[in-house]
Amino acid sequence: SYGGSIQIAPDADPTDALLDLCVIENVPKWRALGIVLAVLRGRHRHNTHVRFVRTSQVEITSSDSLEIWADGEPIAKTPATLSAVPQAIDVLLPTSTLSDRLPSLAVSERTPPNAP
Repeated sequence: SYGGSIQIAPDADPTDALLDLCVIENVPKWRALGIVLAVLRGRHRHNTHVRFVRTSQVEITSSDSLEIWADGEPIAKTPATLSAVPQAIDVLLPTSTLSDRLPSLAVSERTPPNAP
């Protein structure tokens, strides 16, 4: 999700070791605004110009070199190959969040650095 509530890829599972891509097909600029509004409202799932892809690796190419952003940060330029790396990061969440949103996630209790 973006901004805590915008569900770009609503079926994404952080435990499945796959990348979940939301692909907006080539559309005219005037139609792109409507798709962005649909995304913000969570109504893009059934739009004919939007498709979802679940994969372990994706190759991104373009005729001109373009920046690739992930989680609000530039991470690479095209061409690029991005891969999912299983268990590459540790995520600390309150236990109540885990049980509510990610019931299949194995939880290990850890004390954050510099905790009192």
